[in-house]
Amino acid sequence: MADKPLDFAICAAGVWGEAVRRRAPLILNDYAAAHEGKKGLPQGHVPLTRLLVVPFFSRGRITAVAAVANRPADYSQEDVVQLTSFLTSVETIADRARAEEVREEDEALFKTVQRLSHIGGWQWDIERQVMTWTEETFRIHELSPDDPAAASAEYIERSVACYAPESRVALREAFLGPLTEHEHAH
Repeated sequence: MADKPLDFAICAAGVWGEAVRRRAPLILNDYAAAHEGKKGLPQGHVPLTRLLVVPFFSRGRITAVAAVANRPADYSQEDVVQLTSFLTSVETIADRARAEEVREEDEALFKTVQRLSHIGGWQWDIERQVMTWTEETFRIHELSPDDPAAASAEYIERSVACYAPESRVALREAFLGPLTEHEHAH
């Protein structure tokens, strides 16, 4: 079916559109038999002997339609379940891909905003004793993300050194205070 249209009007669609219009799977194990939804096959379409059409619902809407045809044995409700499970897996993969795209776009926007505003950020993981800086924080302080290691005492000292001398004692206490409290809690 190369070079065939990919968009079809449901109102003009034949038997596969019937599954969408009814909002239910359609099984035709004798395609040659009469059916009110049949409107013939497009020119060049493979002949059909059996057909299973499953509309897929997501959040109350039909978001996909899958059809399989011409299996030697009859289609059954178990085949509907299998095809629906397959479509659920496809939807999960597509949702993850869309979520990753959104995350990447958000991250790019975040980096752009930091770069344009010259505002960086950092976080301190108390349990792992790991400090993480954003790329802009490294640029602001003219430090390389590769040196020194994020978990090293030198890294913490270099981080604290970026602040005014009168703030450094409070910052060291802020780093070490929760760590001491955490150690006492365990």
